[in-house]
Amino acid sequence: MAPQVKLVYFDGRGRAELLRLILHQAGVKFEDVRVAFADWPAMKPKSPFGSLPYLEIDGKAFNESLCLARFAARRHDLIGKTDIDALNIDQILAQADELRQKQFKIGKEESEKAELQKQYVEEQLPAFLAKMNKMLEENKSGFFIGSALTMAELIMYDITENDVKANPNVLDKYPKIAAMRKMVESQPKLKDYLKNRKDTPM
Repeated sequence: MAPQVKLVYFDGRGRAELLRLILHQAGVKFEDVRVAFADWPAMKPKSPFGSLPYLEIDGKAFNESLCLARFAARRHDLIGKTDIDALNIDQILAQADELRQKQFKIGKEESEKAELQKQYVEEQLPAFLAKMNKMLEENKSGFFIGSALTMAELIMYDITENDVKANPNVLDKYPKIAAMRKMVESQPKLKDYLKNRKDTPM
C-alpha cells in the first residue's frame, strides 16, 4: 500500500516547488496543503523544527527542504545511477540554493534592494547560468547527468523560473538551459501541473 503523503507550505513555490516537481514527476499522489500566513502560528507545532515546508509520510512529519528533495529523488530514482552522479547533482543543488539565498535577500533588504538587484542581474545570475550551460554542453545529451531526467533538471527549472518571468530573453545566451526548460515542460507527468499551477510571485 502506498504511503499517505502530505506536503505543507505557504501558497507559493519558494522552498517547496522542487519537491512538488519531484513528486509529480515520480507520479506520487500527495496532498498539497497551502498554508495562509495568518494560519501558520497555529500549525507551527506540527512542524518538527518549526519551519516550512514539511512533508508528512503516514502521519510523521519531516523538515528541511533540501533534505526532503534529496530523499524523494533517491526514493524515486531521480538522483542518477551512481554515487558520482548523486555528487554531481548535489553540487548543482548547492549552487542553486546559493542563488536562491541571493534572490530571497533582494526581497528582504528594502534599503539595499536596487544595489542587490543590480549585482544579481549583472553578475551573480550570469555567472551561475554560464556554469550550468557549460555543464549541459559538456554532457551533450541535453541532461546534466547521463541521458535521463534527474533532480538536476528540476532544480534548474525551478531556480530560473522567476528570472524567465521577469525577463523572457534572459536565457538567450544560454541555449542549453533554454532547451532543458522546454524538455522539462514537455514531460508527460509534469505538463499539466506546470500549465495549470497557480501563478505566484515566488
